[in-house]
Amino acid sequence: MQDDTPSPFVKRQAPWKLALNISLPVILLAIFAWQFKVNWKDIRHFDWHINWDVAMLGVLVLIFNSLLEVVIWNRTLRWFTDPLPFFKVVPVYIWSSLARYIPGKVASLALRAGLAAEADREVIPVLASSTVELALRTAAGLLVALLIFLAPGTKAAGKLMVAAAVVIPLVLICAHPKIMLPAMNWVLRKIKQQQVCHNVTYSDILLVFLATILRWGVYGVGFTLLVRAVYPPAWSHLLVLIGTGSFAWAAGFIGMSPGGLGLMEWVQKTILSDALHLPIAIALVLPALFRLATLIAEGLWALAAVFMRKTWDEGVSPDAKTDNA
Repeated sequence: MQDDTPSPFVKRQAPWKLALNISLPVILLAIFAWQFKVNWKDIRHFDWHINWDVAMLGVLVLIFNSLLEVVIWNRTLRWFTDPLPFFKVVPVYIWSSLARYIPGKVASLALRAGLAAEADREVIPVLASSTVELALRTAAGLLVALLIFLAPGTKAAGKLMVAAAVVIPLVLICAHPKIMLPAMNWVLRKIKQQQVCHNVTYSDILLVFLATILRWGVYGVGFTLLVRAVYPPAWSHLLVLIGTGSFAWAAGFIGMSPGGLGLMEWVQKTILSDALHLPIAIALVLPALFRLATLIAEGLWALAAVFMRKTWDEGVSPDAKTDNA
């Protein structure tokens, strides 16, 4: 049963921050479009031969990646409340994940909290699990991105190494239950919300962190397969391509761009062209192709979630409906 405590107030962003979140991807996409225009001759005359079997395999890998995301978040939800059944957690996670394209960074969390409330989960545990999962995902993404430095002859920005060296230990220390839970409960007391009382072990947190690292590996393989489908010689840069996928996501998330739009494409294009020295046509087209593939993967899950959502009301007993009335 839901408690009667008021839902936490979701603070809206200041107008200037919202304007920045909107203008940043617009500017980056404009630059990206300008690069398309400048290099259109190279793109048009490139010998395009797409291996559709490999491309479809890449999309299937990304579909599996979305499933892993759902499972991992549901695991973190277990730290604070009961996890959701599969037919409930998929709509809650997938639909709220797609809301990340709305500028402001609060729409996704607000939608997730609202959908989870319909699924009989309280707001505080949902927001807490989402915050912790995002922190672990960012740290794991930066760790996988270090694969870029393992490739011989590859030059990458030193800022990534600095960010990883700071973010990864900081997240793992702050995620320790003896630090995380008291800090959360202190905040909850300040806003007069019910405190988190579930027992969480550090081994549980490390297990999710390891699972997130593996999921980033799957994500990177999906990106690599799409590159391989268009440009077979890129297969020799396997480690760099896997690291590029997670690094691009981390850059988009930390950069506060809606859905990472613009920033992800810019990072992917820069690594493909400047670090791996792939043809400029490949470096420009692949980021757009990968964005399309991720939207297809999430879109298919979102479509399946429509049918899953219909089972929620069907699973409510007549007695429960009478009580709610």
